[in-house]
Amino acid sequence: MQERAITRLIELDAKVEEIRAVWEKRLAELERNYKEEEQRIAADLSRKAEDESNAVIRQIMQEAQEEVNNLNEKAAQALENMEQEFQNVHQSLTSKIIEQVFNIERERHG
Repeated sequence: MQERAITRLIELDAKVEEIRAVWEKRLAELERNYKEEEQRIAADLSRKAEDESNAVIRQIMQEAQEEVNNLNEKAAQALENMEQEFQNVHQSLTSKIIEQVFNIERERHG
């Protein structure tokens, strides 16, 4: 009877050892899968963050270019207005100078 109990204990111990080995193997596999999934998620998040950053940068660049274009148009319009004003003032001054020259000549010749 004692021999049988010892044999049974040895069998149970072997079975426990076998189960423990299976569980350790499964645990190692789960840890490996977890680390792979963690790395995949980190890479995914990094890629998404980079994509979103690039999209934001493109949007900012587009808005900046639109603002530059708008400022260039306003500057061109302002320059055109200034040139027109210069032409008007120049024409007016030229007319006044010519008129004064004629007035002086008339006064001289009487």
